[in-house]
Amino acid sequence: MFYGRSSKYKPKEEWQSNLEHLVSVAENTSKFASVFDSSRLGYIKGLFHDYGKYSKPFQDRITGKSSERVDHSTAGCQYLISKMNILGHLLAYSISGHHGGLLDGRSEDQCLEKRLNKELPSCEHGLKEIGEIEFPTFDDLPLFMKKAINRKDGFSVSFYVRMLLSCLVDADRLDAEKNTSKYKASHRPVWPEDIFHQMFKSLNDYINDMEVRDSIVNKQREMVRRDCLLAAVEKNKGFFSLTVPTGGGKTFSSLAFAILHAIVNKMDRIFYVIPLTSIIEQNAEEFRKALKKVSEALGKEVVLEHHCNFDTEKAEYMIELTSENWDMPLVVTTSVRFYESLYSSSSSACRRLHNLVNSVIILDEAQTLAVDYIEPCLRGLKELVDNYDCSIVLCTATQPAINYKPEFHIGLHDVREIISDTKTLFDTLRRVNFVFLGNKWITDTELKNRLKMHDQVICIVNIRDHAKILYDMLIADGVKNVFHLSALMCPAHRKEVIKTVRKKFDNGEKCILVSTQIIEAGIDISSPVVYRAQAGLDSIIQAGGRCNRHGEIEKGTCYIFCSEHPYQEIYFRDMAQCARTVIDLCEDGKFDDITSTECVELYFRHYYLNKKGSWDKKHILDNFHMYNNKDFPFGFQYKTASDDFSIIDEKSETIIVPWDKEGEELCQELRKEKPTCRLLRKLQKFCFSLNKKKITKACDRKKIELVHDRYYILLDVDKNYSQETGFLLETPEEGE
Repeated sequence: MFYGRSSKYKPKEEWQSNLEHLVSVAENTSKFASVFDSSRLGYIKGLFHDYGKYSKPFQDRITGKSSERVDHSTAGCQYLISKMNILGHLLAYSISGHHGGLLDGRSEDQCLEKRLNKELPSCEHGLKEIGEIEFPTFDDLPLFMKKAINRKDGFSVSFYVRMLLSCLVDADRLDAEKNTSKYKASHRPVWPEDIFHQMFKSLNDYINDMEVRDSIVNKQREMVRRDCLLAAVEKNKGFFSLTVPTGGGKTFSSLAFAILHAIVNKMDRIFYVIPLTSIIEQNAEEFRKALKKVSEALGKEVVLEHHCNFDTEKAEYMIELTSENWDMPLVVTTSVRFYESLYSSSSSACRRLHNLVNSVIILDEAQTLAVDYIEPCLRGLKELVDNYDCSIVLCTATQPAINYKPEFHIGLHDVREIISDTKTLFDTLRRVNFVFLGNKWITDTELKNRLKMHDQVICIVNIRDHAKILYDMLIADGVKNVFHLSALMCPAHRKEVIKTVRKKFDNGEKCILVSTQIIEAGIDISSPVVYRAQAGLDSIIQAGGRCNRHGEIEKGTCYIFCSEHPYQEIYFRDMAQCARTVIDLCEDGKFDDITSTECVELYFRHYYLNKKGSWDKKHILDNFHMYNNKDFPFGFQYKTASDDFSIIDEKSETIIVPWDKEGEELCQELRKEKPTCRLLRKLQKFCFSLNKKKITKACDRKKIELVHDRYYILLDVDKNYSQETGFLLETPEEGE
């Protein structure tokens, strides 16, 4: 007997044989790969992924005769190359990386080429067990991959390898789970065939039950939803744009499009990709409310909220299991996690990719792509649409900026607009006058005095320190009903502030809110007046969406000012400078309004074209080449690309705040018990993020403690956390 997997909980005669393991993984890999016409390659790869387990050293290790680690994946790579040459090389990357991740083809360190040249012990007994095999040929590749190889499109081929790896890793880990953790396996969800029909009905019922105000704004929102439903039925898969002004009902309308489009085209999943974690938490909660009937009927959630507040993949329940492979009807995730998954070399991150196939992907605020990574991001999106049956919706309030143009040759082709008449929609929903206060810096004192003149006003600034300074100045002046929002406040705290401010605005009470840009997207709050520190044009327009949001008055006013607290990051400074150029043209009468299609298009043209040399600043796409060399045809540097593709360079950690009674109780529970999905999900609303340098500083000052070697909890909340402004890195005593 050749063993594939041992278990300390079972007698040896009940251990899984290697043949049983290989066949099980081959069948599932084949099934997963069949959705992109690669079932035969999936099967042969699964059948040989652990071929090295037939060696004597591995059998000695698994039976306890030896403690030496054994490379059990390279043997399959070498054997398949000997039988299939170019196809064997294609499969070698994913077989060699199914545990430790995708390797560089060539490197001074560990790489595929060195693995393929290793001297390995014999595995000849494996061939006797596996039996006769008909190996796949070039004709078994999907048509798009044959074309890619023939035209030497290294990126497309490398992406295909990622997809094959995804199928293998998911199949391998599901087989391990089935044999070692039946409890865990039993919590894997099985979805009914009519899941999207159920979701569509639940969403419709929810929207129909919502309070409807008879206003021009709500009539336009209904028109947006109607256009979305028509496009979902009438238009085939591909790229779409949904261009709707802020407050125009994009969120539910785009979801309605996605669900109906999935029904009509027999698609498998929906992904909602959002730039900011704070918006994810809010949107995911709204989606759960809208789809509550389905969740209650099935007895399980249909919405997966997957972002980086916690790495919960080792918790126990269904939601956490599905975060491993995105096997949920609706996955809500961040732009960072989504795009980095397309380029990660990690086997855990790659595991999810095959479930993107044949899905609807909604990219909220699609224009916010970081310019330094825009080319690899767009290249990944094209691959998903062109070769993996996806539909992608570019959901934006500021007109598509990433379409193909001769001067923007990396842009997306054949993007179809969902809204039938965007000009009329924007003209009708133009509820705000934007007023530029000039290029001269406005001091904090001037700004404070301006805010005091208004009964109701929101002031949005770019830097957290600036928000706190301005708030403290207003309080020092004895101004009543002043509130503060920033990302240094946990979501539960921010939610309470927003609730209080919204109530005061609705009741016509005097109220001043000072906030960072955290309030700009997705927050349903409306003030007659907004002040916005100079920023990118898309941010300014988003700020305008917090002004006269529901058309309560004829026209609100959004003042744009130059702050004495400039951006520190070059990325934001450049965007603000481009916006200023366009605003100056508006001031000169070249455009009627900064929200006009022409104005926004000019802004993005300025920004992207001025940065042409930075579209792929880290040269990510240069890592995927094909060689005219039958001994080593694919020069893919997966590890290098993965290390270089990091949208957020400054990594942060999550801090949990024992805020309010519930937060205190949950933190006590976390200290005492192993974290579970239930507990971690409850804790999400009591978290904020801090960069690692400030984490170290806070640890040195004994402000936070580390629990279970993974979770930071804020200590002495009364001293270190303000009920008005959130986390205090420096207390008054320390700042003196």
